[in-house]
Amino acid sequence: MAIKGDQLDVLTKIFTDDQANLNIAYSHARNVDVVDTGGVSYDGLAPAYAPDWVIEGGYTHNIPLAAGTLRAHINWRFESKWWADYVHNKGTEQVASNKGDASLTYDATTWTVGAWIKNMTNRAVIAATAAAGVPGPATAYLEDPRTFGLRFSIKY
Repeated sequence: MAIKGDQLDVLTKIFTDDQANLNIAYSHARNVDVVDTGGVSYDGLAPAYAPDWVIEGGYTHNIPLAAGTLRAHINWRFESKWWADYVHNKGTEQVASNKGDASLTYDATTWTVGAWIKNMTNRAVIAATAAAGVPGPATAYLEDPRTFGLRFSIKY
């Protein structure tokens, strides 16, 4: 296996009540000298769950309000294509994808209440697979579709 890459993580305060984050990761991982017992070479194939690029960005805005803070947050994540197994069986390729999440939370001294949404664009993204024989196809299990909800907590 040969792996080359780098990562950049940035977290910065934009204004008094604002914060942004940016994470960029590049990882070029490929099989080297990988041959199965039947003599089939898998050289040059990417390992499982290894996208070349992952880019994530987020922004949080805090608004002082009464005895607490209203916090608005949005986050977006992009992943280049990847395979869910080492031999690239049919049905194990996840094409490039992106997903966004957001939340709005009021944080008081002793309690919080908020609303959230995950996978705003309702994109189907592979979470895991089970190869059903070579050359496939495989069975894919998907991450959650668009979900949303409310949360309430008490601090004690």
